[in-house]
Amino acid sequence: MNDQTMTTEASHEMMTVPELARYLRISRPTAYSLVKEGRIPSARFGRQIRVYRGDVIRMCRGEEK
Repeated sequence: MNDQTMTTEASHEMMTVPELARYLRISRPTAYSLVKEGRIPSARFGRQIRVYRGDVIRMCRGEEK
């Protein structure tokens, strides 16, 4: 499986903010701040916040959406 395939599959996966914090190895408050500031795109489902793993990967690579 190449990098492009993994990125395409990962772009459809969603994760919670605590999962985001573990993925990026940052604190939960920092992860919530990034989401609140809009630096990481998110979707709200009721009281739960989700982020697309693909958006996080693109952000880390410095790519535009």
